[in-house]
Amino acid sequence: MYQNGEVLKEWNRKQHEDNQVVTMTMTIAEFPDGTAAWLKYLTDNLNYPRALKKEKVSGKVIVKVSIYATGTVSNVEIIKSLHPLLDEEVIRVIKNSPTWKPAMQNGRNVQYTFNQAVNF
Repeated sequence: MYQNGEVLKEWNRKQHEDNQVVTMTMTIAEFPDGTAAWLKYLTDNLNYPRALKKEKVSGKVIVKVSIYATGTVSNVEIIKSLHPLLDEEVIRVIKNSPTWKPAMQNGRNVQYTFNQAVNF
């Protein structure tokens, strides 16, 4: 380590060969009552758009979701689109989800991002 061009501290390999393991703990964000409740929330709240009933569009929408350190849903971004109306419905439902238990890293709440597939 240098300060004003002078060596303050040198790195010594022997200091770092004692096999100390540094553990970084992280708990992912969690929907209230867990994953099963999250999937139930999606199933119960997603509505297939009436405008698509005749077309019978089916498939998968993949969305990226960020949960703020406060537990609220922040960014919802479509990664794989199926149809604009289905994309809008997925975004609507996820943005309206209740507050999550935030992710934690080393004892502090942190933002967490994950991908979610939604089948129609």
